Amino acid sequence: MTDSEYMIHFSVWAALKSPLIISTDVRSISPSAYSIYSNPAVLAVSQDPASRPAFRRWRYAVPDIDAFGQGEIQMWSGSLSNGDMSVILLNAGNEPREMNATLVDIFWSGGP
Repeated sequence: MTDSEYMIHFSVWAALKSPLIISTDVRSISPSAYSIYSNPAVLAVSQDPASRPAFRRWRYAVPDIDAFGQGEIQMWSGSLSNGDMSVILLNAGNEPREMNATLVDIFWSGGP
């Protein structure tokens, strides 16, 4: 995987409040891996006192597929203990693209 893919992987695990387990000898990890594992913003989302996971709000197929025939975009959101929201716009297609989400998408279950 690329560093960008590792970053996305770790960030999604944190947003889902999954256990963050590093299964390697931390004395020998690369500087880029260390920066991913020690990102204070990602760790704060993971350790948020409310412990509410993000949920996928939408998922759409895109025409630019990978070698396995897969290509999609997704939007995830979840509430945090201080009233903030975590939002993930995930481009799993093969082409760069602008993505956006509405407030209704983000606050889907929060009411008016």
